[in-house]
Amino acid sequence: MLLTPVLFCFNCLTGKVIIAKDVHNMRANNNRGDDTEKLLQMICDLREKEQTTVIPITDESQELQLLYVQTRQMHRMFEGYPEVLVLDATYRTNKHRMPLFVFMVEDGAGSSHVVAYAFVASEQQHVVSKLLETFVKENAKTSDTNVVIVDKDFTEIAAIRESFNSKPSVQLCQFHVMKAFRAAAGQLAHSTEERERLISSFGEMVCAPTPEKFEDAQTDFLRHANAEACAYFQKNWANIANMWARHLCDKQFTAGNNTTNRVESYNAKIKHILSASDKLHEALKGILQLSSALTQEARHRACVMKTCTFYSYEASSDVEARCAKELTPYASSVINKEAAKARQAPPELRQIEATVYAVSSSCGTWHEVSTQTWTCTCTTFSKMGLPCRHILAVCERTSVMPDLSQVVKPRWFKSHHLRIMAADADAEETCDTASHQSTNVELLTMQGQHLIR
Repeated sequence: MLLTPVLFCFNCLTGKVIIAKDVHNMRANNNRGDDTEKLLQMICDLREKEQTTVIPITDESQELQLLYVQTRQMHRMFEGYPEVLVLDATYRTNKHRMPLFVFMVEDGAGSSHVVAYAFVASEQQHVVSKLLETFVKENAKTSDTNVVIVDKDFTEIAAIRESFNSKPSVQLCQFHVMKAFRAAAGQLAHSTEERERLISSFGEMVCAPTPEKFEDAQTDFLRHANAEACAYFQKNWANIANMWARHLCDKQFTAGNNTTNRVESYNAKIKHILSASDKLHEALKGILQLSSALTQEARHRACVMKTCTFYSYEASSDVEARCAKELTPYASSVINKEAAKARQAPPELRQIEATVYAVSSSCGTWHEVSTQTWTCTCTTFSKMGLPCRHILAVCERTSVMPDLSQVVKPRWFKSHHLRIMAADADAEETCDTASHQSTNVELLTMQGQHLIR
């Protein structure tokens, strides 16, 4: 066998028979070492120059199991809007096949913000639990997190319930709920007509606005479903209705979010800049650049909000005018739509007490509005934290101006949003001008299913 000059040199130096595969392995090992050095250097730079929180965790074999990343801007945005967290993982973003978890919130202007990233070696529960424990530890405001929205991944659900001290309500993405049921119905139904009937009845349960309508839809489903479909529903859905039925989920403040569409839309942007062949430090650089670009867009919108006056031709009441002045344009648009519904179909009002009114709704139910606490028992008020059509109807009929500090969540005020965005910009400027001493990268270790510092 003729040897190439490279193989001949190795044979002379080692005294062993070395084949081309050995050279390939040595080259791969060298490249792997270079990749590790570049990743460690990037972590050091992020910590020193930008004061980014970067936490790498390895196992006993020094294999990376978790890489948690949160910039100061991300941390600040979560502090401002911690109530609702949307969590999802995306794939094929690096050559190590490490899933990328994205933590996201919605701000007072209705825009999405990433508040943390994490690459994980696997989605086993002990890894995901460690990830969420890290997020909770690094963000004290998780004590104010009331809702976490995920797809139907019970590993994530169990980890959330184990890690969050606030014991948030875990809600399932409505799109994934229907997708999972459609797939099951295709296997359980004996005909196309039966499949469509099952999906329709289940969809009515998901969107039922009241407990009574939910019970009616469930009764209809169980009456027409075959034994296998009934057993499937009872086993997989009936006992967790509070995670997917809107009349229950919407009792919690969700800012109107009932899917993971926000984070999945963002993940689609990630796929445009990353590929399955990217090295980890390249993937990390790419997602941070994307996050920075979207943050700049949000700051621009905040500047426009601060310097411009917004008007709505649909606003016709003093309440709407005041809301347009004090609240973000996004929040004002929600209120304008509620006011329009109240004008198109004026509800019936009954005064129960001096400050309590019963207001009819389009679905045949009645809601109580208190002008003392400025609350309503409808799900629009509970899920949005904004004046609903029932409150607006009471204001219109009684000529009373509501106390916005009571009826509106703080997140929807312009002053709150602009303060968060200004603090975010100031934090970045401080970070750019500060000098920091060089620090080494501290690796945490993971031992089996037990995570140890």
